[in-house]
Amino acid sequence: MILKNEYENGNKSQDILYHMAYTYYKEGRFFDSLDTLKKIEINEVENIRRTAFEDDFLYLNGRVLFELKRYEEAIKFYKKLKERNPENLDYRYKLACSYGLNNEQEDAIEILEEINKETPGMLYIVKKLGHAYDQIKEYKKARAFFNYALKLDPDDKIIRRRLEEYHKYFSLLGY
Repeated sequence: MILKNEYENGNKSQDILYHMAYTYYKEGRFFDSLDTLKKIEINEVENIRRTAFEDDFLYLNGRVLFELKRYEEAIKFYKKLKERNPENLDYRYKLACSYGLNNEQEDAIEILEEINKETPGMLYIVKKLGHAYDQIKEYKKARAFFNYALKLDPDDKIIRRRLEEYHKYFSLLGY
């Protein structure tokens, strides 16, 4: 309410709008957040802060669109972030997740494999790779990643059940 009052009383700072959008996002008011983000004028931000502000702006847009299940639109924001910050693991991971949920598993796998090579043994990456390969019906690769995930977290019941299903499936096929 303080931010909204400040804006309505004439403070047209882009930071006020950004923080209002972020607050709406945190409250689960995704449409209000998106509407507020549309009001932001990046060119109104001082040159010295513009790049960082724009990254935050793009990231929040991606997160809001992701929550609204508008994955194709979220991909555009995450792609731009990845291009601007190729080393940022979070941006690449969010892009991969968006691709996966947008039924673009090959693109998701490419990014996840890249992350896995750079930083091996990250459980959430290994599990995502298993799920992605499962989605494109490459069950042997999926099983390999799930086995690796189980070594990283032996108590994961979901992965254990999935591996049991693979065992039954491969037993029927004689593998």
